Amino acid sequence: MPVADRIPYWIEKLPEGGYLCRFPDLPEFVPEGPSIEKLLIGLEEGVIPVLEDRIKAGEPLPQLRTLKAGEEYLYLSCTHSAKIQLISAAKEQRITSAELARRLGCLPQEATRILKLSHPTKIDTIAAAAEAIGGHVICQIIFD
Repeated sequence: MPVADRIPYWIEKLPEGGYLCRFPDLPEFVPEGPSIEKLLIGLEEGVIPVLEDRIKAGEPLPQLRTLKAGEEYLYLSCTHSAKIQLISAAKEQRITSAELARRLGCLPQEATRILKLSHPTKIDTIAAAAEAIGGHVICQIIFD
């Protein structure tokens, strides 16, 4: 089953005022905000360290699934989505950052940064890393 590029959540109104967000696939992440708008602004920024902690701990990442009643999706950016897929594939294939560095012809520190979810990485670099481990990145824009 593919790793999620969108993560289900729902919002609850707090009795004392404000709102909180629940991610059923990430129960450890429960952000709060004074308004729905302010809560939504930081969701992706807040979820990235949680996903990174799971990666470091070897815990499973959320899997792609359909929404249940009352849920919405938090869509991850293309870069974060591609990076999560790259990191998952590297782990599955047991490719270390040292091996990725060898395949890319770069320094081990650079490969370590490529495999760190919170480190900003250009999509071209992610694509090169994906190619190095047998994958490829497809970019697509869809207009409805």
